[in-house]
Amino acid sequence: MSVELYPDHKAILHFQDSLKVYEIDFLDYLTEFLLHDEYAKRQFEIYVKPTLGHSAFDFIVLEPNQAIYSFQTPENLEQFQINQETFDYFMNQRLYTLSPAFQRRIQQTIFEKQQEKKEIVIKQLFYVYEESLLEEIYEEGFEDAILITSKDFKEDFSTLNDVFSVPQNSSVQLTDVETEEIKERLNPNTNIEHYISKSLPRDYQDYAKSKSQARQKFKGPHGSGKTLLLTKRVINCANRLKENGRILVISGNISKVNDLKNLITAEDGRSLQELGIDISSFQELAPANRKYQALFIDDAQYLKTAWIDYLLEHYLIEMTEENDYEYIVMADEAQLPVVPKIFGPYHTLKHDLRRINKMLKDSREIFLSILNR
Repeated sequence: MSVELYPDHKAILHFQDSLKVYEIDFLDYLTEFLLHDEYAKRQFEIYVKPTLGHSAFDFIVLEPNQAIYSFQTPENLEQFQINQETFDYFMNQRLYTLSPAFQRRIQQTIFEKQQEKKEIVIKQLFYVYEESLLEEIYEEGFEDAILITSKDFKEDFSTLNDVFSVPQNSSVQLTDVETEEIKERLNPNTNIEHYISKSLPRDYQDYAKSKSQARQKFKGPHGSGKTLLLTKRVINCANRLKENGRILVISGNISKVNDLKNLITAEDGRSLQELGIDISSFQELAPANRKYQALFIDDAQYLKTAWIDYLLEHYLIEMTEENDYEYIVMADEAQLPVVPKIFGPYHTLKHDLRRINKMLKDSREIFLSILNR
């Protein structure tokens, strides 16, 4: 039996959006419950405020090769309704998983089977800490939602035991592949120990500096370091803003979302929650509860101009003289998009970082071979 916490307690204490007292209580209740003897042979991973591009998920419990349990902790009725809508979006548009590859695979199955699996392997629950909110939810006719209170953790475990009961039929469980893909999305910090930080060419250094009220667009061929430059600048922006605002990073290439998560966490060494960064593709983005202080777009050539306009209108704070914003765009020079609200020419990135990195790797190997003689 094991219950693992992601990120760890130390990282959680440094979240940019600190956990509220009732959320800390809930996390303690949940951890203690999953350590009960009846769950001794099962494994659970608790992900705190996972950055999925879906703001509705406050806590996600993953039981490898079995199921996902989504817990939300609304403070009021409006937040409860928003969380319901976002979860419905997640289930209907993204199916029950977080990966486009999953979507394609599941769409090949019979619809009824798909519905059965979705309903069993991903479960939505709400932790309600105030009696008045509980009454409001019932009055509004949301009694079908699974509502958990502190009493369920202290007095009567029947609701929780029912939620965490699992069928033995393997056809309605998460597969090994599904589990691994979900874990990669939920915890993008797994490659930090083996990652070697990459440096930028000297003439890129100024571009990597985060600046208030900056609007800049960069172009370059494949391998010129656009994504690495964006990574460095995003981290510098997080350090500059500290706790004053969150950052949204959009990957125009939907298949590179995971790579961006891994690269940023590996380069900095902190979790995305500590940095205050959300990373998503445009297609996977759910409605924002509040606007972001900074917007970074990688591979913008895959986005329509209207999509970027939409991001500016609905996700970035107003770019006025009074506001501290930052708006940065990277695009391939062979397919330059029209970038709204950034005037003037693109900054050009000319270095071939693939060739430079290969030379450095070859030099390192030669040096090590000499040392080992």
